[in-house]
Amino acid sequence: MSNRNKYLFLFLFIVSFSTGYGLGYKNIQARNVEVVNRQSADKEVDFDLFWQVWSRVKEKTIGEIKPKEMVYGAIKGMVASLKDPFSVYFNPDEAKEFLSDVNGEFEGIGAELAVQDENLTVVAPLDGSPAKEAGLLPKDVIVAIDDVASSTINFDEAIAKIRGEKGSQVKLTLARPGKKETFNLIITRSLIKVDSVKSEIRADGIGVIKISQFSSDTFAGVKNALGDFEKAGVKGMVLDMRNNPGGLFDSSVNVASLFIPEGVVVSEQGRAGKEDFRTTQKAVLSSVPLKVLINAGSASAAEIVAGAIKDSGRGKLIGQKSFGKGTIQDLVDFPDKSSLKITIAKWLTPSGSEIDKKGIEPDISVENNPSEKDLQMEKAIAELGGSL
Repeated sequence: MSNRNKYLFLFLFIVSFSTGYGLGYKNIQARNVEVVNRQSADKEVDFDLFWQVWSRVKEKTIGEIKPKEMVYGAIKGMVASLKDPFSVYFNPDEAKEFLSDVNGEFEGIGAELAVQDENLTVVAPLDGSPAKEAGLLPKDVIVAIDDVASSTINFDEAIAKIRGEKGSQVKLTLARPGKKETFNLIITRSLIKVDSVKSEIRADGIGVIKISQFSSDTFAGVKNALGDFEKAGVKGMVLDMRNNPGGLFDSSVNVASLFIPEGVVVSEQGRAGKEDFRTTQKAVLSSVPLKVLINAGSASAAEIVAGAIKDSGRGKLIGQKSFGKGTIQDLVDFPDKSSLKITIAKWLTPSGSEIDKKGIEPDISVENNPSEKDLQMEKAIAELGGSL
């Protein structure tokens, strides 16, 4: 085999990785990736063009040549051509940073972002984060980052500009629904440590569970909280998933299973057809009344849980329509520690309703005014017969 063909085989090997991929991620683990060869490549594609460009770059550029970075760049461009903001190729450094987010610790402003209607949009600021304290809200559109228009850079570049070492600052220019003029927020970055589950048993006998994101420890945290509620004999429960941007798919299915009767939690509609994901656990405290709080910052894995509870009739949803992020991403890890995150399917609630771009409607609509009391929580407590 000529050296040229060896290089082509290597490139196709790398391309095969990127055809594989929780703010719901499914299967955060390494996979064995099948090696493709020239015969199995797409017959509509002339890969000689790639090598012609590769050769001209190496021959004519006056800049420093970094072959590995060139390959990473080629893969990034290929994935970006899908025009799916949730499909991303990470080089090894970016993959390490991404996994640190999923595991609940990173440096930045503490907000989940997404591209919605071609705009860089805030899904939710995390509780206790600099973003939340500075006043960032779900559905805010980030027009510029340190005076660089977000429309001129891609999603990864925007995230990189917003991130930074704790103690440093970033200026965000925002457009907010309902406001005519854009405005600036200057946010000081910090170390973000996310406790995914917090719980309390109120004096009136109502148990409250707050899930801020779905990470690897969320299921254990919720299960422990429900165990405490069972021992205390709570008379009602509130599951608060407001400003929860999502997280791990498996975690959302396991958590939903603790609340709903045996059956389908969520369905996945992909290229191969429809697949149902059923409960994995026995429900706890099934006879105790349940209210679920959601808002525009409830997204992804949080919408899976909310949709399962609503469709099963297990509890009432209170608050505002959720964000509407209903696609599922698969994560594939490669030997060089790079990763590919790619959209593989849409989520459907047990009744067959699509989540993506539609969101989950609450059973009881309650708007919250940031300057007033927590009207949504008050409504949930009142519905459960608790004291305000």
